[in-house]
Parts: sequence; structure tokens; C-alpha cells
Amino acid sequence: MIRDFVLSFLLSACLLAGAVAMLTNEGRPFLTLKATPAVAISPARILFRAYIEGPMTEEWYCPKVEWIWPDATSSSEESDCTPWPEGRDDAPRIWSRYVMLGSGDQTVTVELSKSKRVFAQKSITVIVH
Repeated sequence: MIRDFVLSFLLSACLLAGAVAMLTNEGRPFLTLKATPAVAISPARILFRAYIEGPMTEEWYCPKVEWIWPDATSSSEESDCTPWPEGRDDAPRIWSRYVMLGSGDQTVTVELSKSKRVFAQKSITVIVH
């Protein structure tokens, strides 16, 4: 019963955060980050998904993606992309799996950058028991 309440509360908070982000970023792309599951028992395999929401622009096209994990390690990926195609408006999804071994609140951050300039950053906290 308490678990169901916590899960519904977390889902409501995520939906509210997404709605606020959409209202404050009218007409511009923005980054969202989701974790599945958001509450888990250690050791937990968590799937993190980052989405670029809104209309795609050249600045947001084909960025370097860096994940910063709770144990202070990081991983990054960079694609060798074709030149910016005019009129492109599909938003890429970026995902990563991570196994969390410790317990407690653990924060993961994803950063999007181009030419060593970070232009989007989002963090999410997962609760591991």
C-alpha cells in the first residue's frame, strides 16, 4: 500500500515536471530524463532514457552525450552524423542501462554538448533500498 502510494506520487511528480517544462520551453527543444524503475531493491538494473522534446534544431542535432553516474564515474558517446538536414523535426531518444549496487538516493546526470559547450543537462534521483 505504501509502495503504491510512493509510485503514484513519483509518477505524478514526473508528469507535473514534464508539463512545467513544456510550458517554460515554448517552441524550443528541451531535455527530459526518465528512470525505470524509479524505486528499486539493490542490486537494481535501472534503464535511464533521455529525450529531446520539442522541435529539433541544428544546435540539438547529434550532440555528445555524457552520463555521470552516482559512483562519480562517467560514460560518453558521440555519433558520426550526417550534416544537419533542413526540415528535420524528429527527436532522438538516448538511453543507457546501469546497475546500482548501493542503497539510498542515487542521482544520475545526463549532459548534451557540442564543441565542449554543455547546452543541456538533466538529473534524476533513483531510490534504492
